[in-house]
Amino acid sequence: MHDLWLILPGLLAAGLAGSGHCFGMCGGLAALAGSSRKTRYVVWLNLARIGSYTCIGLIGGLIVQMGIGSSEQLLQLSQLGTISRTLSGILLILLALSVAGWRWDIAAFRQLSAKFWNKLQPISQRLLPISSSTDAILFGSLWGWLPCGLVYAVLPAAWLRGNALESGVMMFCFGLGTLPSMLAMGMASARIRLFLQRRGVKWFAVGLLIIAGLWLLYQPVSSLFGNSHSHH
Repeated sequence: MHDLWLILPGLLAAGLAGSGHCFGMCGGLAALAGSSRKTRYVVWLNLARIGSYTCIGLIGGLIVQMGIGSSEQLLQLSQLGTISRTLSGILLILLALSVAGWRWDIAAFRQLSAKFWNKLQPISQRLLPISSSTDAILFGSLWGWLPCGLVYAVLPAAWLRGNALESGVMMFCFGLGTLPSMLAMGMASARIRLFLQRRGVKWFAVGLLIIAGLWLLYQPVSSLFGNSHSHH
């Protein structure tokens, strides 16, 4: 967990800057859910959405953690750590490019999540219009499973930590970063929306993610070159 302190600010910033696309993708949904104009419903809905992101991170991280445990007989633990850091660093840099405007997606995640969401959608429709805090929490919990390219860009990096707790914390921080923009939609706050859409916010997030990605890649790359020099 010693390098998590560098990754978490990047994910928080990615959620803050990258969720600008949610104004177009999820704006109608947020406005519909918040049509009651009751602030507590909007807050509960979004907290439940972040909770579902955290659960997805925990579940996926636990699966990977169990897989790593069964693979220790094939590979040394240090080798698994090197592979994990390398892939995580690459994914964070790809996430930075995604926030910067380069759209990429993972087809397998999209297909799987779309099928799952098709089963959940009829349930979510019964909760609208939201008329209680319970409805808001249930709807937000289901909303977290909505297919979203930005979420799919973060999930692999979180899962590859090989630690369920760290994966959950990473998804929580990312979800927390999306909170201002989603609250702004639910409460119709144009001032917050304009701030989040500023280019400076986006490039700040991109910079943090690239720094975190390069930091993760530094150790594997330096050890690789160190080994090649020692062989010579």
